[in-house]
Amino acid sequence: MKLNILIIGDIVGLSGVNKVKETLPKVIKEKEIDFVIANGENSAERYGN
Repeated sequence: MKLNILIIGDIVGLSGVNKVKETLPKVIKEKEIDFVIANGENSAERYGN
């Protein structure tokens, strides 16, 4: 069994979040990704959400 994992580095700010939301579904479908790991700790723009 083959498992395709996508690891995304640092997602920074609202623009980074928007780009991931826009791009990720297409990448998942095209590359047949089974599991995604994303580092989003810097996406909250200092609000800690």
